[in-house]
Amino acid sequence: RLAPALALIASGARLGAALEDACRDSHSGEAECKADSKCSWCKSAAVSSGCFTKENAKRLPPSVFKCEDSSRARARRNELLG
Repeated sequence: RLAPALALIASGARLGAALEDACRDSHSGEAECKADSKCSWCKSAAVSSGCFTKENAKRLPPSVFKCEDSSRARARRNELLG
């Protein structure tokens, strides 16, 4: 019983650290975030989606956030548009 509680606390600590984030402070919208090569847009159904530095995006719990690297998104969009 203690292990799940500790895991939840640990993921909360990672999320708390990520909240102090230059990209999150600078960009409030998805398009603006994706335009910045230093940032990743992270979607979440459980909490608000947001913009995080790539470093902090890696630390977010993957069960809660699905992060998109702006450079990969741009490359994929270019592939689709030809």
